[in-house]
Order: sequence, then C-alpha cells, then structure tokens
Amino acid sequence: MVYPFKFSPFVHINSGQEEAPGEPGTVWWNYKSASPYNWDIGFPYSESGEADISLWAGLQILSSDVVLDDPSFGTAGYGCEVTDTGDALEVVPLDGLFRRLNIVGSGLQIELGSDIYSKAVIENSMNSFSMDLTNLTGTSHSADLTVTGLDAGKYQLLVDGNVQAYISVSGEGEAVFTYQINDEEKHTIEVRPYEKEGALKVALVGDETLAGNGTSDWETHGIAAQLETMFEGEEYETAAFIENGAALTDLAPSQECEDFAPDMVVLLAGNREIENWNKDSFSEDYRALLEEYQNMNSSPVVYAVTNPAVHGEGTGELTAENAAAAAAAIREQAGECQAVIIDLNRWTLENPQYQQKNAYLDNNGAEMAASQIYTALTARAYTFAAPERDVFQGLDPVDYDSQDGAYYEDVRETADEETTPYVTVGQGGYIGFDQIDLKNGAVQVSYEVKAEQDAVLDIYLDTPEGIWVSSCDVKGDSLWQTVSAEFIEAYGVHSIYIRADQEISLKKIQLKANDSQKYSNDFEPGDLAGWQNYEGSWNVSDGAYHGSGNGKSILESMSFSDFIYEVDICVNEATNWGGPVLRVTEPGAGLESYMGYCVNLNVQENLTHRESRIHQENLTHRESRIRQENLTRRESRIRQENLIHREKQADQMEQKRILRQKDRELMLPRGRFRQEIRFPGIWL
Repeated sequence: MVYPFKFSPFVHINSGQEEAPGEPGTVWWNYKSASPYNWDIGFPYSESGEADISLWAGLQILSSDVVLDDPSFGTAGYGCEVTDTGDALEVVPLDGLFRRLNIVGSGLQIELGSDIYSKAVIENSMNSFSMDLTNLTGTSHSADLTVTGLDAGKYQLLVDGNVQAYISVSGEGEAVFTYQINDEEKHTIEVRPYEKEGALKVALVGDETLAGNGTSDWETHGIAAQLETMFEGEEYETAAFIENGAALTDLAPSQECEDFAPDMVVLLAGNREIENWNKDSFSEDYRALLEEYQNMNSSPVVYAVTNPAVHGEGTGELTAENAAAAAAAIREQAGECQAVIIDLNRWTLENPQYQQKNAYLDNNGAEMAASQIYTALTARAYTFAAPERDVFQGLDPVDYDSQDGAYYEDVRETADEETTPYVTVGQGGYIGFDQIDLKNGAVQVSYEVKAEQDAVLDIYLDTPEGIWVSSCDVKGDSLWQTVSAEFIEAYGVHSIYIRADQEISLKKIQLKANDSQKYSNDFEPGDLAGWQNYEGSWNVSDGAYHGSGNGKSILESMSFSDFIYEVDICVNEATNWGGPVLRVTEPGAGLESYMGYCVNLNVQENLTHRESRIHQENLTHRESRIRQENLTRRESRIRQENLIHREKQADQMEQKRILRQKDRELMLPRGRFRQEIRFPGIWL
C-alpha cells in the first residue's frame, strides 16, 4: 500500500486536453485568465509552474523496491521485474528513474548519482552486486555510487572488470564509492568483498610537491606527512616513495615499493617537466609511469593527482600556461589508462588563497589537498581537529589560517635541514588566525619582526577589515627586533587579522593578558551562583534579576580592589527607590544592615530633577539666544558706524588732495620751469 504513493506526485502528467495535440505529456496548470489577469497562455500550458514542486519531490523518492519473503507473494518487485536465480536476484527497473534500488528486508539500498542502470544482480549475501550502467552524458566523468547496508569489512569497486577502489566499510551509515567511466555508452560496475588479511596498503609516490614544497615544515605539514597521519590506524598502512627534483622517468616502482605490495598508489609528480615543458614527452613519460604502477605484482589501483595550478605570472619557469597544460595531459593519460583522477589542479584554480607566490601550496593548502586525497581513497571526509593555540603563550605566524600576499621564508629545501621558518607579509597583505580565545581580554601585543623600511602593523577582529584593536609602528631595520603596542580591550573568541602597510617579516606574535578579575551575568534562569539574599523577594526571569520588598542581594563569591562597575538597572514607581551597594562588609538582615556604599536611585526625585533640569535648560537657552541676538545687533551697528566713518575719512582725504593740487598749480606756473625739473618716472 505504500509504494503507490511514490507515484502520486506524477498523476497530473499527460493530463492535457485533446485540443492541444502539440503538447503531449504536459502537466495541467490551470491559471485563471479572467481580469485582473491578462495572460494568454492557452491550455494545456507547456510548463509545469507550481506543479514542479511535487514533481521534484517525487524524483527524490522514486525507486525500484524488491520485497523479500512477502507473506502473500514471496519475493516481489515494485517498480521493477525481479527474478530469483537461486544464488542471486536479477532486477530490471521499471520505475522510470532507474537510479535507486532498495532490497526491503535486508537493509541494502543503492543509489546512482548521474548514470542510470538497466539491470542489477544482487547476490544472496547482500554484500556483492553488479549493475549494467548507461552513460547519459556521452562524456568521460566521475560519479558517486552510494550504498547503505553493507556488512563491515573491505570491499573493492570494479568498473568494466578493472579495480578502481578499495573501501573499508564500517557497517554503519552510507559508503560512497567514486568511480570513473569513459565516454562509451555501456559499462558494468561491481562491488564485492575484498578478501585480504591485514590493512590496506597505500604507496605515496611523487616529487617535492607531494613532499611539501611551499609548506613551512615538510615533516609536519607536507602532503605526504599529513596523509600518513590521516591513515593512522589498523585499516590502512602507508609508505612514502618520494624523490625531490625527480623527473617522471626517475620515479618507476622500486624494489622496495614492489616488496610493500600496495593496494593503492597515489601519484603526484611532474614538477620538473612543467618547468621545462614539452607536451609530447610529458604525456609519453606520464603514461609509461602510470602503466608501470598498474602492472605491479599487487595490481594496485593508481590515483593520478593533477599538479597544483599556478596563478598570475607564476614563479620562475613555473608558469600558469605550463601548469594548465600539464594538468590536461594528466587527465587525458589517466582517462585512457583507466586510472582514478584526483583533480587538485581544478581545486587550486578555485582556491588561490591556499597558495603562496602564486604556485606553492602553503600549510593550509597542503592540509586541504591531503584531505581530498584521503576522501577519494576512503570515501570518508576527514575531520580536522581544531588547533590548540594560546595567544598569550605566543602564535607562530606560519600557522596562519588565511592570508593575502603572505609567504613563508627560510623554508627547508630538504627535510634534513634545521631552520626556523617565518612569514613575510607583502604591502597591504595580511595573515589571519581563526577562533582565537582572548579570554578576559588583552592589553598589549608584541611582535618579533624585521622590516627594511618603516611599517605599521594593524590588528582587526572577525574580518580583515573588521574591528580595529591595535596599531604598532615598526622602524626599518634589517635585523630582527621586538616591538609592542597597546591592544584595545576585547574579550571572548574572535578571528584575528594582522595587516601590514609595508612588506614586513614576522617570527612571533604574543598578547599580554588582562590579569584583572571579571564578573558578568546575563541572569539566565538558575544562574545565581555566589549571590546571598538578605530579606526581600528575589527571582530571575526574562534575563533580569528582580527584587522587591525591603532587602538586598549581595555577590559574596568575589572580591575586588579597584574596579569598573557597569550595570543596567531599572527602578519602577512602585518600588520608588533602590540601587547598587558597593564594597559591602558585615552584611546582615535588614535594608541598611551593612557597611559600604550605596548609589540610591529615587524615581520621584529623578523626575523632579529632570523637570528642573529641563526648565533650567530652557531658561539658559533663552538667555543664550537673547545674548546672541543682542551681540549680533551690536556687531552689526558697530560695523555700520565703522563703514560710515571710513567713508567720511576717504572724502576728507580726497578733498585735501584736491586742495593741495590746486595750491601747486597756483605756485608753479606752466612752461619752462616745470620742464626743467622733470625726470623719467618722477613728477614734482
């Protein structure tokens, strides 16, 4: 009775009218075409409209279901044809979706991600099955096969008879097998137990990229080192076969690797060829290397990991163009050899923040790359433990969680070198640290730094342009120096971002804690530890501490010397007065039985004071306005009087000048005498 409901969302398909023969298979979607609607859509409409919600829901549950030992029909198929051959069940799906198969009664559930199946054969153990697939995309691609209900143990995944994965299944929850198929239409996929004693063996083969080129410490942060940590346990055993600076032709399986007899080989190599790029020779050498590992005596599954992307101008001969061409060649050769592809190149193209100097994976990038490889090999997501960092003991700059324009320096070229790596932050760049617990606050930050020119280090909380809390001036000096600056008080857990206005190198960052005691309480129900009541009625509700009657409540669990006291308090008219009491000693029953200080808030007095203050402010404002008006009038009158006075002076001076000129004309007759005392540029 349950199975028919899976088809109920599709009952409206083919519900169109005969008048619309050009719309077969349509879903009836009846709009009201009368006013105020003016939609000329015709019937039946060629789109499903809101009906597609139920269609989508139906697609999420549609499946072929086989019921074992039905009391009426025995083994029966719903949405499929099922044949019991004695040692297996053959299932032909008829549900129309052809992607889900449930064996009801056994717990086995199988779901395909993007391909469809035309037939499935389920062995009676319910731990082994095969499916005939159809590639609908017509392209080479990867897809997931999700299986629930397998017994705990080791399993292998085969595609067209070739092993593509070994999976250790816990017996609980889902197991996700990732497979790859080429562009041919028909394929066969199988899942069956892998009969082998002991752990699954993983060989890590590659050059300096796999070792950790670009990380601060290869032994700790390199991809290979992190994979070895991730695979620790009884289920997997790893061995690294790495040669720094090796060409592809130098990485053939060694006798040591043959003796290890790996079940899986992770291959990440080709850095030397990318720097000296030749597509034909690279493709030829890479294919030969793949085939050598596939043909080992242990017949391992080979995982071809594409090289990291290069951004911008790259570094040296390691260019973006060469890196992209190498990744394309790896995909092509791995596809033809039916090796499993882990596309690190595509991921790094989308996540440049995990690379430094536009090319090399930093600590975080190597960690993310290792987790992707781990997931591809185990079908499990790796959960990273949160780093234990105490900012008051010191932060190592190389352990940043995010960066922009930063890179490591003094990085080891070989794993045997002893050196102390540090971080250089470029002009305008930053490094960020997530989930830093500032606890009760910090009052100072100190750095061990080196800068060729004067620089400033700023600290922001929560985002790279978030809350500013510190600024430190650094004098230009080619030697390492320790500098410090004030840290504006902040509490709790935050992300910290350190920005530089000029290029600067950092070795250590440390905050000095605020050692003062702190007490805070948001008065959640029941949170009254340390409080002692002396008469009155006290309770917590709505995030507040309520008191009534003649009494007091004292926090006796803590004592302070100098302190800052902040409290939100409300005294209502019914209570009339109340307030905080401070530095209390000798408390006892009764309202005033204590030694200390009281800040008394009186509602009525406060109202009277407020009215008086408003009246006084109004008077003051009026007096100020009158004074301003009088001053303005006085200034205007003075300016006018000065203007009149200056005009009179100007008239008087002009009259005097005219009189002097007339006097000269009377005293000095025109003619020869005037001409004799004339000099160039001067008149007398």
